[in-house]
Amino acid sequence: MGSQGRPLVLYVCYHPLVGVAPNFRIFGQVQLIRRVADVLVVSPSMPADSSAEEREEARTYLGDGHIEVKTALGPFSLIATRSIYREAEHILASRPVDVIHGAMQPSCMIVRRLAKRYRVPVVTSFHGTALEMRDVVPWWQAYAKERVFLAVERWAARNAAGILFVSEAHRSFFAEQHGTPVGETAVLASFFDPRHFRLCPELREPRRRALDLEDKRIVIYVGSCVPRWTVFDRVARVMAQVCRARPDVHFMVLSREQKQALAFVQNAGLVPSQCTVTSVAHTEVPEYLNAADIGLLLREPTPTNYVASPFKFGEYVACGVMPVVSPHIGDLGRHIASGDLGLELTSNASAADEILAALDDPEQFTDERRRARAEWARNHWTWDSAGEPIIHLYQSILGGR
Repeated sequence: MGSQGRPLVLYVCYHPLVGVAPNFRIFGQVQLIRRVADVLVVSPSMPADSSAEEREEARTYLGDGHIEVKTALGPFSLIATRSIYREAEHILASRPVDVIHGAMQPSCMIVRRLAKRYRVPVVTSFHGTALEMRDVVPWWQAYAKERVFLAVERWAARNAAGILFVSEAHRSFFAEQHGTPVGETAVLASFFDPRHFRLCPELREPRRRALDLEDKRIVIYVGSCVPRWTVFDRVARVMAQVCRARPDVHFMVLSREQKQALAFVQNAGLVPSQCTVTSVAHTEVPEYLNAADIGLLLREPTPTNYVASPFKFGEYVACGVMPVVSPHIGDLGRHIASGDLGLELTSNASAADEILAALDDPEQFTDERRRARAEWARNHWTWDSAGEPIIHLYQSILGGR
């Protein structure tokens, strides 16, 4: 049990809590679970090169309820996984634990063994599908990892007391693969952080002046440019078509892979007067989003993207930016339609034409529309406004404990 007789949840995460945006999903889950139980988080220690921002985020959200396990061969090694297991095993042997939570498929491998030995209910949170291994690792690794992770998912479907998904599409896809889970299920999207991402009209014009883009429609892309994860080469070609047809449009790219991004935009024929490529700290991104008009989220039709819930969607909308997304990215099309937020493309092939048509609609870019998008995000896309499913799931599993 936790403090003052409250239930105790052991939250196991196989990777170090670095990378501000991805870990906001984990931090949010922990905060919500703490409304009904105490939570103790076990994860590998942060690498020495972790930023001060990343460390501060972990301290803010996890506080004293975080055990960092030092590992000899890096956070993703087999020895590191064994170290996490041993630390979790020590906790289970020393105090009563009511639920073990495994964050993502690799963590579920750990908690599966713990659950069998200690007979404690398990909750898992899958942030994607095992089939995404085909998209993110070389083919000679993908086959083995996919088989292992599919086995973990099958075990969860038949044994987990609860499973969290990132979209309705994800939950449906999982059920098609493994059958309807025997335990409770809930959907929690990749919500944005309202402390940083919000509509700030006072930032818009100063940033546009500083960029010398006061008279431009700014179309922005935020994120990775690595081909394994994205189709940025296609994005660059689409925007080259748009900028040639509309001289009043400027394409802005914020990416840590600045060199790769520059190579792609240059190969597409974009010149500096049409495109800006830069890298900024995560905390500076909202200022650029407030200056922008359209935010791009173009993805290939893969299993990874079919179930996905990209963080950038909420961040765009929270800052009043009109999202333009590829078809069939998780539940985004349904949310865009219900909130009249932006544009779900009919196909990636027609992206340039559809973006040009959107640019011809001045109503999309009024202050009123920007405020409406930001209000929708606050009411539908934060942990406080839409986090109830995980609370209900845990209340159901914990019962009277």
